[in-house]
Amino acid sequence: NYIGDDGADCFINAIQQNQTLTWLKLSQNGISLSKAWEVVQELSTNHTITFLDLGIEDEFHTSRLREYTNRNKELRALEEKKEKNRFKHILTKGAKGPWRRSKLMVIGQGRVGKTATVRTLLN
Repeated sequence: NYIGDDGADCFINAIQQNQTLTWLKLSQNGISLSKAWEVVQELSTNHTITFLDLGIEDEFHTSRLREYTNRNKELRALEEKKEKNRFKHILTKGAKGPWRRSKLMVIGQGRVGKTATVRTLLN
């Protein structure tokens, strides 16, 4: 697709609104260097995108892009660790809290490995 600078504007708006997008490849879409820089600058406020390919070969812009995506990867890893610890606390202490995940009920006959499976999932 050849979206050009107008299409890049749409992605800039999407990056501002959508906080779940993590991977975006926009190379070879006819986006000018100045518009690509606007997309990169938008990453300064977006903390979810961990991969963005704009086809930029300019060292200054690529280093800034790498800086933002690496920061987002670190933030995502910290958030995942925090969620995992919260989940473990809820399971082990019988505490209440938001799961933010699908619920899973493990059922079966005794001594078939249900507990071992749950422990493996948590580690």
